[in-house]
Amino acid sequence: MDKQGIFHRFIIIGITVYYYLSLPSPISCQTDINFCKNDSCENGGSCYEQDTDYGCNCSNEWTGRNCNILVNSSCNDVPCKNGGSCQTINLTTSSGVIESFNCTCMDGYHGPTCEQMIDLCVDVPCSNNATCNPLPSTYQCICQPGFTGVRCETNIDDCTSNGCEYGDCQDGLNGYYCNCTEGWTGKYCNEDVDECNTTTPCQRGVCINTQGGFYCNCNGTGYNGTNCADEVDECSLVPAQCKNGANCTNTEGSYNCSCTLGYTGDDCDIPDCNANQCENNSTCQVKDQKWMCKCLEYYFGDQCETAGPCTYGYCDDINTNICQQDEVTMNYTCVCKQGWEGENCTKDIDECLIPSTCLNGATCNNLNGSYTCDCVPGYTGYNCGSDINECLTPNLCLNGGTCNDYLNYFNCTCTAGYKGDLCGEDVDECLSTPCKNNQPCINSEGSFSCNCSENYLGNLCQHNNPCDVETCQNGGLCKTNVTEDNNYVPFCECVNGYEGARCERADPSKQPVDDSVNIWAIIGPIIAILVIIIIIVAVVFFRMARKKRATRGQYCPSQQENAGARVELGNVLKKPPQERLI
Repeated sequence: MDKQGIFHRFIIIGITVYYYLSLPSPISCQTDINFCKNDSCENGGSCYEQDTDYGCNCSNEWTGRNCNILVNSSCNDVPCKNGGSCQTINLTTSSGVIESFNCTCMDGYHGPTCEQMIDLCVDVPCSNNATCNPLPSTYQCICQPGFTGVRCETNIDDCTSNGCEYGDCQDGLNGYYCNCTEGWTGKYCNEDVDECNTTTPCQRGVCINTQGGFYCNCNGTGYNGTNCADEVDECSLVPAQCKNGANCTNTEGSYNCSCTLGYTGDDCDIPDCNANQCENNSTCQVKDQKWMCKCLEYYFGDQCETAGPCTYGYCDDINTNICQQDEVTMNYTCVCKQGWEGENCTKDIDECLIPSTCLNGATCNNLNGSYTCDCVPGYTGYNCGSDINECLTPNLCLNGGTCNDYLNYFNCTCTAGYKGDLCGEDVDECLSTPCKNNQPCINSEGSFSCNCSENYLGNLCQHNNPCDVETCQNGGLCKTNVTEDNNYVPFCECVNGYEGARCERADPSKQPVDDSVNIWAIIGPIIAILVIIIIIVAVVFFRMARKKRATRGQYCPSQQENAGARVELGNVLKKPPQERLI
């Protein structure tokens, strides 16, 4: 039976050992295994096959399974390389026991003398065509562009650092590409496709390009849909294309309107008052793009074609306010003016039969369609229901009197000092002797006053003057103050230099200073000099005058010159009135 197996290699005491693990084949074991295929014999040794293994024929200088041990060598020769440690051993060979050595290698090295670096790149650990760089006890994978990882096993997702603006990013080997959405192009799907230039998407209408797309403006074509390819049945549209009740007929890509009375235009949306559609002398008017008929009174209908019952004059023209008609039942009602009744407003109402027509005892007089009321004195108004307010007459009550209105009369409330119906008469208060202590009373218009002597005080002279018994000294003047309870209290008003309740004490700080001596000492001589000058001038003038008069005419002495210079002091100086100090 053929076998399958795996070669393995490991180092024991500086000797490289290869072994083959034989595995049963799930298919067959018919193929012979060449154990010398890998040529594990070193240093010129030749490999030969055995039943289940291989062997090496070594030269005279080498021994061991793979011819990798030097004959007649020891640690004294320092055979171990690359930091390996050496141990002396005795090795039994076909020639007998010989002294040899064993090298314990540092990590990353192998061979009898640790002269070979272990090449971990032999097992091809790097993926995706990466270059393997062997290093002591390890290796380094130099990745191809677009890959990463220790073994370059990971494809770099270029979509994480690159983007497609309007599309999906698809990662590839050492690159990416953008799968653009419809309407966009370019490496990054950021270039708009102008569909209106590259294709003819709109069968009708106007193609308008947009960012990432387009749309077809189908207005006015009679077609709709994305590409303006669907014929529109305008007659089924809401709102209707034909206005004002017109009949619509659909055509290929368009429609026709058959207008009703009073409208024109392609869509029958233009009102036309020239169609004579308004009847019975009504007026056609246009409002809010509609025509309408303004009917004469009592006519109705869209075209004023129906005459209501009020057009036949059933209601009396004079006695009726308005005729009301029902346009459904064609009945009418006459709304009569005040004072009339009956189906057609032809019967007079006798208002005087109604007790409340004329009020407050007034006399009622019936008239055709009306009445009058003759009011009793004191009342006014159409029904005599209003009291006449005499107080509305300005200044009816005189001298500030207050007017009080009552039913059919009024009176005046007079202010103090006046009397009479209209407060026009003055009250003579002096007749009641209001002044006390026999003091005289003086009547005036609307008032009076008491003429008190100096012994009495108060409005009515009812208080004795306290200054009659109060004496002020040293020229003090007695005066009075009025208290809150209307009593009079005397006090003395002292002259300068005195104080006290009766001015009985002298106040040195307020005594007047006699400066007349000092002043006259200055002014006296000046006045004396002026008097002397005046006398001299007068004498000179008098002499000159006498001399001149003596030379010109007769001199006649005056009466005073004849009688002598005499003045009656009694007629010049009058005795001053006696001052009374109290």
